[in-house]
Amino acid sequence: VQLTSELNTNNLRGLQLPGVHRNPNTLLPRFYGVYSMKHEGPGGVTRFIITNNIFNTPYDPVEKFDLKGSTVGRFVPSKKRKPGVILKDLDIKEMNKKLYFPPKLEDEFVKMIKKDTDFLAQHKVMDYSLLLGVYYETGPEQAVKVKENMKRLDSNPYRIKSLTQNCFQTDNNGIMVTRPDGVTEHYYFGIIDILVQYGSKKKAESLLKSVVYAGEEASVVHPKWYAQRFQEFMLGLLPDNTSRTPRKTSNANANTEMSDSSSW
Repeated sequence: VQLTSELNTNNLRGLQLPGVHRNPNTLLPRFYGVYSMKHEGPGGVTRFIITNNIFNTPYDPVEKFDLKGSTVGRFVPSKKRKPGVILKDLDIKEMNKKLYFPPKLEDEFVKMIKKDTDFLAQHKVMDYSLLLGVYYETGPEQAVKVKENMKRLDSNPYRIKSLTQNCFQTDNNGIMVTRPDGVTEHYYFGIIDILVQYGSKKKAESLLKSVVYAGEEASVVHPKWYAQRFQEFMLGLLPDNTSRTPRKTSNANANTEMSDSSSW
């Protein structure tokens, strides 16, 4: 459940998201409902949406990341790096963290990152993130906690145990992989916050940030460039991405380019 604004609910309706049956492996959120509740408090109306929970798993991620492909201010100070804190783009680069997908899943990951973000660019959506959780064993107490979490989930009468939404959710809502050093990891990920459109307010913010920072590094840029930069950053998380790096388009030229290949 996520509180939202009238503008975001209108943006959601404008996206005209097609059914996931056409793209079952999409990384975009599953929206289950959009609601509003009238009350006598400030504002008079509270709006909220219900989406899928990426971390709905008995394996509590050891590492969590919110990744936009931007570098301006995208880090968590060392004093605030406590267990459970969500890290950012510069943090994962500093850690030299890689995602070790099996070959077929890696190909599908690359395909869906491009297809989903091209779709968002076509609808002038930007400022979204890839929410990523990584689980691996750090001690025997984790196994006990996983069993407790599994028991709690199994006791939920509304849980559909046989439900597998896509190829990235085959193992308790995620995937299990083996790193080259033999360590087993579980990945849980999806694209979130897709309701921010590149309107006049965001255009002004982009202009102001481009004066202070390199425009292509700031988080607020034209949706076309945002998508290409996002794709490039995510490919950089793969062990060998030299043959996959997308062609760059400058933020200045993005206004005149809008690919038709993004349709679902």
